[in-house]
Order: sequence, then structure tokens, then C-alpha cells
Amino acid sequence: MSSVKNPKPPAEVRKFMFDRSFDVEVPKKKEQAVEAEAVKELVPEVVVPTFSEEEMKAAREEAFAAGRQEGAAEARASTEREIMVSLTGIGEHLKNLSEAQDKANTSVLETAVIVAVGIARKLFPALNEKHALGEVERMVAMAMERVLEEPKIVVYVNSKLKAPLGERMAGLAAKAGFKGEMTIEGVDDIIVGDCRVEWMGGGARRHVDELWREIDEVVERNLGDGSTSEAAAPATDGAPASPTGEAEPG
Repeated sequence: MSSVKNPKPPAEVRKFMFDRSFDVEVPKKKEQAVEAEAVKELVPEVVVPTFSEEEMKAAREEAFAAGRQEGAAEARASTEREIMVSLTGIGEHLKNLSEAQDKANTSVLETAVIVAVGIARKLFPALNEKHALGEVERMVAMAMERVLEEPKIVVYVNSKLKAPLGERMAGLAAKAGFKGEMTIEGVDDIIVGDCRVEWMGGGARRHVDELWREIDEVVERNLGDGSTSEAAAPATDGAPASPTGEAEPG
């Protein structure tokens, strides 16, 4: 009896899906080596510079010199800043000192003026008594020169000065060129040193009280605080002599 072999079943037929790769598989290490070689070819080789001992020494010296110059420049700048601050402070101090000195000078001047006015008030009565006749003569002579065409003048003075002035009137008239009539009247109420000259067209006078008031006004305008009022003496004590009087309209 012969044996019969069972036939093999037919192979399963599948549709080709194009999902199979036919590339030759390269070992992984070899692939990495190839990639590294490619990168090496792309990156240029960095050449590390080398310097000689002389070059290194020159570089150190140059760096030291540059640092020294920079430090010196910074020190100069710092010094200049300190100098500017100091100069600014000195300028402010000088300004304050100047203002203080100006105030001190003004104060000294004001004090000197007040003292001078006070001294003048103290000395004037005696000086006015001593030089009264000379001041009156000067006043009368100036009045005569202004009224040469007047036919007559009348001079009013303190009674003490009537006689001595009368002795000099002729000489005063001749010197001034006055040819009119002259009359002298002695008045007890007139302060010694004061006088009044009258003529038909007007008159002139020397009045110590008015002169003193004018002096006070001038001084107080300059001082601005009325400081001379304390130095003022009674009007009857006299006032500084004046070479001129004020004309009075007729």
C-alpha cells in the first residue's frame, strides 16, 4: 500500500501595500561618524593665536599705561569737580561778605552823618554868635547886587548887630554898586545871625530855622529813617550858617 503525502496548502496571497523599504541599512555608529565628519567640514577650524613673551610684555605695559591714564583722568575730573564746588562756595561766601560789608558801610555812613549833624547843632550857636555879623554882611551884599535899580532897601537884623552893620553899609553899597537909600532896623525878636532885606519889588532873608529844616530834610532823605530827629536842637539854638538867603516875592 502506497503512502500519499498531503499536499501543502497554497501560500496566502496578499496585496502589495508599498510599505516595505528596500534601502540598505547602515549601521548606526557609522552613520554618526559620517554626520560628525560633515559637521566638521562645515565648521571652520578655530586657530588659537599664540603670542611671544615680548608681545605679552608689551601688551601688559600698554594695558598698564592705559589704566594709569584712565585713573589720572578720573582723578583730574574728581579734582576739578571739587574745585568747582569749592569755588561756588567761596563765591557765595564772598557775596555774603560783600553784602554784609555794604550794610556795615551804610551803617557807618549813617552813624557818621548823625554824629556830624549832632556836633553841628552843638557848635553852631557859639559859631553863629561869633560870625553872625559876617554872615549878615554877605547876605546884604548879595541882596544889593540883585536890586541895583531899586531906590531903597530896608535891612532888619537883631538889635545887637544894628550899630556894627550900620558902620559897614556904605562900604557894602559901594562894593555892590548900589546907589539907593539904605535903612537898618534892629529887632530883638530876630535871632542873631538872621536878617531880612526888603525892597519895593520883594525881599530876601536868612532864617536859621528854615535852613535847619532844609538840612534835616536832605539828611533824612538820604538816611530814610528820620535818625537825625534825635540830634535836633531847639530852633532858637541856631542853625548852620548859609551864605545865601531865599528871595521873597513882593
